[in-house]
Amino acid sequence: MTKDVQVIARVGLILDSIAESEAASLKELSIASNLAVSTTSRLLNSLQQEGFVERDHVSKRYGLGRRLLRFAAGLRPRRDIVSVLHPCVEELSEITGEDSGLAELQGHHAVFIDRVDGKHPLRIIDVIGGPEPLYVGAFRKVLLSYQSPDWIDNYTKTVKFTKFTPNTITRPEDLLEEIKRIRRRGYATSFGERIADAAGIAAPIFDHVGQFRAVMQLAGPITRINKRTAKSFAAAVLGAAERATQILSGRSASGALVKQDVPLNGRRTSLPGVGGRTSSKTRKKKDHRSQGR
Repeated sequence: MTKDVQVIARVGLILDSIAESEAASLKELSIASNLAVSTTSRLLNSLQQEGFVERDHVSKRYGLGRRLLRFAAGLRPRRDIVSVLHPCVEELSEITGEDSGLAELQGHHAVFIDRVDGKHPLRIIDVIGGPEPLYVGAFRKVLLSYQSPDWIDNYTKTVKFTKFTPNTITRPEDLLEEIKRIRRRGYATSFGERIADAAGIAAPIFDHVGQFRAVMQLAGPITRINKRTAKSFAAAVLGAAERATQILSGRSASGALVKQDVPLNGRRTSLPGVGGRTSSKTRKKKDHRSQGR
């Protein structure tokens, strides 16, 4: 690491520490950034001269400066989220071996705007741009769950439910309970709701002002993504969604996602389909082509 890059990295640590605590003392910032007090003091003086931090002369604590806040106030959500977030979608697929995608709400329908195929020949294929109702499938339920209460109330009262499979939600009260469950745990699962042998896991993505923007989705057959393996896959999906949120928020998104082992109830559990041999059944080149899961 060059000297200039090292200085920028140290400045970033200090600013992150101030932002997390709103205001902090020299000693607190030195500890939080893992820098010597003298180094921290020198960097803070330079940041203060440039208006990036301000020091309260009574409490002796540092806060973000007006110049930095003006920059933040001028931020706008990135419009081309497909190109911006595609590396996150791609990495999720690489880590899990399954199909991954990015979806957003268009009107009252969920639409895929990006996808990356997994390594398995047996896949569940969505058509990019194809609309589907919001009460079936993990990513659609996430898109519904993070709308305003009035929006959700209107949707549940006006939508005409179609029973695609025995697992399809077909009653407004059941859908509202599912929405509560999704918001409580931060992700959604789907096991045979749209297609009997298809499964999915999805998590929300937010922008710099905390506004819900899109969904990170993972999909595959129930033989690989099921209630037994769901928590392991969910950890990878949540990691990808958080990384995407960091990018849209303008925060640091350094560091790759965990590649094979995902923490699960205090243990490290290998993700199914990552590494190892492919069974004879999954070697058959066979796709389930559909607009939903």
